[in-house]
Amino acid sequence: MASRKAPYAAPVALIASRPEQADPAIHRDSWSEDVAGWQVAGPPQNLHLSDVYWSVAPVVGASVGNGRFTLSYRHYFMSVNSNHRNIPPLWSDADVLEVKVKF
Repeated sequence: MASRKAPYAAPVALIASRPEQADPAIHRDSWSEDVAGWQVAGPPQNLHLSDVYWSVAPVVGASVGNGRFTLSYRHYFMSVNSNHRNIPPLWSDADVLEVKVKF
């Protein structure tokens, strides 16, 4: 009677996980708007409005990887320093989901 070998089981790679990360994030907020024909009292006029400033806010996230692939998630708290601005931002925070492949 011939002996039978057990089917080959490929080794399972461990998923490398990076614990939650928390760092400061420096970002530049900017916007501009052109208003044509604005009129309150008097003749119409064209206006250009803009605002630019640098801000530091926290960012938190986590990532997991397996061999060549890494998946990471980050949440940027961009509204933290925008409360004292004359014009509030269009959005308060941002979420980033990133997939990395190493070649």
